[in-house]
Amino acid sequence: MHCIICDNMLSDYEATRKHGITGKYLDLCNTCLRSIDGQHAMHVTDRKDLMTIVDIEEGLDKDEEPCYPIYRDYEET
Repeated sequence: MHCIICDNMLSDYEATRKHGITGKYLDLCNTCLRSIDGQHAMHVTDRKDLMTIVDIEEGLDKDEEPCYPIYRDYEET
């Protein structure tokens, strides 16, 4: 299944996302949904148990820190 806007392949988590009122599948990737939701609040339902680390990282804004520690094998200067 592909996103109806950008045609990227949907993850299992993204493919289960439904509109909160109509109950119809949205078929939107996280990026496209975030661009729409930023302009208009949209109620959605989804299956959090299918969420992966990729889905979580895509949901972070560029300025936000991840909710898990990042370990590096090198020292930052």
